[in-house]
Amino acid sequence: MDTPAPDVKSKRVVKTAAERAQEKADSLKKTLRSVDWRDLTPIGFEFGTWESMKKEKWEFENLEHELQEGVLSDEKHPYYMFMGAQPIVENKVAYNMPYIVVIDCQTPPPSTVCKASIQGGGEEIFPMEQFHLKWSPYIRSKYVSLNVGARHINYPLITLNLQERAGKRVSEEKAKNLEYLLPYIRLPQISEKLTKQEVKSVSFPYKAKLSEEKAKELLKARKDEKDTYDKAYEKWKSEPKSKKVHAPVKPGKEEPCIKGEDGAYYKVIEMTFDKSVDTLTDFIPEFIDDNGLDAKEGDNIKAALKKAFEEKRKVVDEKFNQMLAEVAAYSNEQREDYLNIKVYKFYPTHPVFKVSQYIDPMVNRFFGKATETFPKPSNKVDLSKLEQLDEKTLRKIEEDDAKKEEEAKKKREAAAAKAKKETKDVEMEEAESEEEEEKKAESESEEEEEEEEKKLKATRKPTAAKGKKSAKSTKVSKTKEAEEPKAKGKSKSSASKKVANAKKTKSK
Repeated sequence: MDTPAPDVKSKRVVKTAAERAQEKADSLKKTLRSVDWRDLTPIGFEFGTWESMKKEKWEFENLEHELQEGVLSDEKHPYYMFMGAQPIVENKVAYNMPYIVVIDCQTPPPSTVCKASIQGGGEEIFPMEQFHLKWSPYIRSKYVSLNVGARHINYPLITLNLQERAGKRVSEEKAKNLEYLLPYIRLPQISEKLTKQEVKSVSFPYKAKLSEEKAKELLKARKDEKDTYDKAYEKWKSEPKSKKVHAPVKPGKEEPCIKGEDGAYYKVIEMTFDKSVDTLTDFIPEFIDDNGLDAKEGDNIKAALKKAFEEKRKVVDEKFNQMLAEVAAYSNEQREDYLNIKVYKFYPTHPVFKVSQYIDPMVNRFFGKATETFPKPSNKVDLSKLEQLDEKTLRKIEEDDAKKEEEAKKKREAAAAKAKKETKDVEMEEAESEEEEEKKAESESEEEEEEEEKKLKATRKPTAAKGKKSAKSTKVSKTKEAEEPKAKGKSKSSASKKVANAKKTKSK
């Protein structure tokens, strides 16, 4: 009897509605937690490098892992994310390396940004809308067409985005603003440790009274400029249309100096005074001389500087008090959330660049240091502890460096002299040893010659006849004379061999 074929359909596992829903939820979770860093808005660095940066093979593998399985996999609340960059140098070429900051906090960060000057330390706070920025739910650009952007979805990631139509070119003005903007927050643990800024420098426009000579010089220069233009323009007008090129540039309408009610001439000059390098006794006469001012302008300059410092101190006091008031206005819940905030800073990987040497936990002046960086930072100087150096400190550093270089130079010279002396001593010892060996060999050679001579004398036979004796003596003498060169050659050859053997033994 034939065996019936197995029913394949009956063995197929049929998933329940709950299992299918769970699979769909897991797939959606993975999709919403997948990040392409090229989708994010660059903020706080030179926007002109953005296109070249996107061409580099940066990959944020650590971020993907932590979002799916690590510290950012919890669905308790959305994570806020923004992207910055820091300059690096590889093979003497400068690059901007992207990094991504993720904020883990129950209370969302404020919808404000700071337009800051890193060098000057000044800052102005603006609403994000003023620069077309907004905290927006994130979904990868390649998944947008999958229709997962339904309103009922709880997005796990919120990113700081520029509100522009997709594909639209960012205007030059907006790009310039993005370079100087920083995500802003007032954390109690940072703000309450800050001290009021000490005002050490001012920079402001100063209406200066010119000397008569300087005023005449400026007015004459402007008149000559206008006359030159008028002549050039008339010549240009008289030329045939076929030969005309660009018209001459017209001088600006702004006058070089303005005549005041007192009949004197004035000019607005930018005045900068820094207490760390300037003193009134030196600054005032130099400022008068450099700008051709009236000799009696010193008191006015002194008064203007005093007023500028007072006004700047007033502004600093107001901003400092506003900051304390902002933190004091937090609710207990908001304050607690900000105290427990966690900030993660993610660096990319690269197939060529050694990223680990550039890792810095500092985010910015508002967020402070990251709770954790991915990957871990290597041992290097903490850049956040570096402060702006004044001229005196820089001079001291230069002097210390010069002193260290001089000491190092002396050590190198001493080491070279010592090595030279040791080499010379070794050479002298070798020369003396060779000389001794040569003397020894010559002495041995002389002893051998004496032995040979004794043997020759012993072999002589005595004769009775004087003639025979004389003849034999003459013969022996001739034989001796013939053999002496051979004996000497033999002894010299033996001596040379001994010297060579001695040198060979010593070199071994």
